[in-house]
Amino acid sequence: MLQQRRSRAALLRGGYLWRVAVSQVDFKFVLNGPTGFYSGQGEMLAVVLPDGRQYVDDALTESEVSLLMGGYDCETGHGNQLVLKSWCPFPSTYERSGVDYGRWTNLNESLYGIAYTDTEVPNPILQRQPCPAKQWRNICRGSRDLRRGLARLESASLLLIRQHRRL
Repeated sequence: MLQQRRSRAALLRGGYLWRVAVSQVDFKFVLNGPTGFYSGQGEMLAVVLPDGRQYVDDALTESEVSLLMGGYDCETGHGNQLVLKSWCPFPSTYERSGVDYGRWTNLNESLYGIAYTDTEVPNPILQRQPCPAKQWRNICRGSRDLRRGLARLESASLLLIRQHRRL
């Protein structure tokens, strides 16, 4: 999947999607711009302006995001119940969390590291197991003050954009 031109969406999205893709995706895909091709729902992001102009970019489908985050269903041991676990937090959990600083940090890298040894060697020694979404939410909670500050910054930025758009 990371050899496709649409993989640029993972790099542009940032966070853990960026981290998974950065060592695998050729940056020429990013510089070449959107593919403009799609075969199914969710593969393109489109923004239509009030004047009718439309901007499009590549997007990742839910199944592609799940694949990149290492997501898979696990039995809970309670009947037929399944829980989705992943090696990295999904964007819906990570974005706007208390550890999404808008750039990659040492903390993010430490959460990304899953093995004490190189994962490419046979039988790597794992540092941790994949986590369910609830556990990722707790891990990514971070500072309450940071979450509040980010929410205020988002609101103020949106207000500023709306005010200047009217000019």
